[in-house]
Amino acid sequence: MTKSAWPSPVQAGDLLTYTIAYTVTGDEPVYGVTVSDTVPVNTTFVTATLPHILIGDTVVWPLGDFLPPASGITQATGILTLVVQVDSPLVSGTVIYNAVAITDTSGLTDTDDITTPVQSSHTLSVTKSASPSPVQAGGVADLHHRLGHLRQRAGLRGDGLGHSAAEHDFCFLHRRPLLR
Repeated sequence: MTKSAWPSPVQAGDLLTYTIAYTVTGDEPVYGVTVSDTVPVNTTFVTATLPHILIGDTVVWPLGDFLPPASGITQATGILTLVVQVDSPLVSGTVIYNAVAITDTSGLTDTDDITTPVQSSHTLSVTKSASPSPVQAGGVADLHHRLGHLRQRAGLRGDGLGHSAAEHDFCFLHRRPLLR
């Protein structure tokens, strides 16, 4: 069994695809073969190769029973995929760990694991405006602050430039008369 992850590194908020390649070999029957993979911490399940069963945070692929072929010892090979979405925001440098196992009813097991680093970058901005402008001496001004958050992402997303933005507004009233 082998496992790979793409892309690596992955951007916070993007999709991460795990590809699992398995081979069942031997010259005796194998019963109740399953592949299981736990959805990693800091990610959310999106989809997986069908048929699969989702039990909590574990994806299980029931492969079934295999009888040895008359002409050799390879009984089955296949490719499975698991797609997750990486949480955002997530600190750049976070490492996502994922492991997969293939087992049968006799207890034979093979495993593989992989780590994928997360990258993220953020830009913060603040703008301020007042109204009315200019303010008369002794008057009251409405001050408006806009906080912006821009997350750099790989590929074309959102605004077509590879950016995703969130803005948070708050406004307060300055009630103290201005000096003359």
